[in-house]
Amino acid sequence: MTIVKYEFKSKPVVVLDSSSSSEILEKLRQATRFEVTVNLGLRRSIVELRGSEVVIDGSYHVELEDLENIAGDPEDLYAVQGFELKKLVIASSHFYRLRRVAPNAAPTLEIDGIHMHRVEGVTPWIDAKTKVSLARVGRGDFVLDTCMGLGYTAIHSSIRGAKVLTVEVDPNVVEMASYNPWSRGLEDPRVETVMGDICDVVKELGSEHFTKVIHDPPRFSARTGSLYGRELYQELYRVLRPRGVLFHYVGSPGRIRGLDLAKGVAKRLVEVGFDVKMLRRAEAVLAIKPP
Repeated sequence: MTIVKYEFKSKPVVVLDSSSSSEILEKLRQATRFEVTVNLGLRRSIVELRGSEVVIDGSYHVELEDLENIAGDPEDLYAVQGFELKKLVIASSHFYRLRRVAPNAAPTLEIDGIHMHRVEGVTPWIDAKTKVSLARVGRGDFVLDTCMGLGYTAIHSSIRGAKVLTVEVDPNVVEMASYNPWSRGLEDPRVETVMGDICDVVKELGSEHFTKVIHDPPRFSARTGSLYGRELYQELYRVLRPRGVLFHYVGSPGRIRGLDLAKGVAKRLVEVGFDVKMLRRAEAVLAIKPP
């Protein structure tokens, strides 16, 4: 295969949720022009009342009735572009949704109702920051981020001074990220984005090129099993430099049935040559390529 690189571009939209819409409606009781927080906490904007609609920053138009509906929706996110309002969902062979998790916080991505991030007791943004820290990413690193998703781990890696190659197999996920204000860091020139299956893409990458790999795949299932397989682990070992670090988030699927997925992952990583440390509290495995 040939690696397909693409330039990530964020959509020029204003994103509203129940918090921002409620703030607008509350302030309309006292004024017709004021400032509010939109884009999930990342933007302060001027709102003006014009007849039956509000206008945000002079360009984004929302009917008052639509604002009331958004204010009553605690989970979904909505994008405003010009006069168009769009709920941030995609229904295709799977159902994709950007889901609000807390006021002024990075959202999670749901696919068929399954969260692609940890959301219990932590926001997806802070969770990604923790994973990047556990991967020991720092200035001067070359990071392979195997499963881009909304891009939070790639963005945190670039914030810490690393150059990043991030890979995403699903065009619908990229589309969701393009609407997400918290994904805009993917436009950083230190982040290079590739469209493809990491199991194929990694075979095209040079040996001993990366200093760090962050592998945070979707939950283990029959469909995603190759992301937890020995063949992929062999390739990740090959592209890492000696003393390079692989952080592999595993989660705890099957815990209720007494299954220990992390133990199996660690065993396969050892078999391909890694030195392995279990990070039980982080539900992850840290693997280091020997000198």
